[in-house]
Amino acid sequence: MLLQLIIKFKQQFTNKTSIFSNLFLLLLLHSTIQIPIPNGQVGRAEVECGQEEIEVVFLTEDLFQGRVFVVGHSNETGCSSRDIGKKSTSIIVKKDNCGVVTIRSQNPPGLFVNVKIMISFHEEFITKIDRGYEISCFYMEAAKTVTFPISVEPNTLQPFTEFAEMPRCRYEVVDPTTQEPVSVVSVGNKLLHKWTCDSTATDLWCMVVHSCFVEDGSGTEFQILTDEGCAIDRYLLDNLEYGPGPLQAQKEAHAFKFADRVVVNFQCSIRLDIRDGECPVMD
Repeated sequence: MLLQLIIKFKQQFTNKTSIFSNLFLLLLLHSTIQIPIPNGQVGRAEVECGQEEIEVVFLTEDLFQGRVFVVGHSNETGCSSRDIGKKSTSIIVKKDNCGVVTIRSQNPPGLFVNVKIMISFHEEFITKIDRGYEISCFYMEAAKTVTFPISVEPNTLQPFTEFAEMPRCRYEVVDPTTQEPVSVVSVGNKLLHKWTCDSTATDLWCMVVHSCFVEDGSGTEFQILTDEGCAIDRYLLDNLEYGPGPLQAQKEAHAFKFADRVVVNFQCSIRLDIRDGECPVMD
């Protein structure tokens, strides 16, 4: 009866071609019976914020047969886990993988590392008993101390302690001529990459720029500096030149981009070590 009314309604309006040229009617007939998956999460997720990775552990009501994955990266290597057959499951995500977002905080000083995790009790699909978490780990920068013993008088020693404030570092891409930061360039334009750390005690530290990546804005990454700070593809970015200041590094390069992508995000890590003699020279 309902289908007959719809057909009749369509026929009436088909004749009025001066008003409508086409009329599309969509009839959706939906009848399903869902059988819930006999499992679920127990309590809250346990999160461990490690130095290089984030681990998330879930307890379940029954033996786990699904998967845990990073939202938006479920099919990428290292971004999902099928830790099954137990009443618990877990996933370990590297901080430099799976679209993990790192945000520097000035107050309090440190880094926020954010990742979105989903626990799915079905092997392939998302169901109503699944849960998602937006996990944020905060890594606080701690002040380091260096102690210098000073002899005041015979047989009497008085320690002298200097509290070393952690340097504040920044990464800039500038025009080599004007030294002004750039945001929009063309492929082949000459650029100057600059890394600078500001400190009241520059002679106290040695700086190494390492683990540099370029990212296209959708999760695709390409490493251009190794974990030791050496160039991987010198056509993109050659080995850095340290100086002219104690905590400075720079290198000229030409602009490049990913195919079919406009945005190129640069991300590097800076390691600050307490100086012990001369700082190592990066070849």
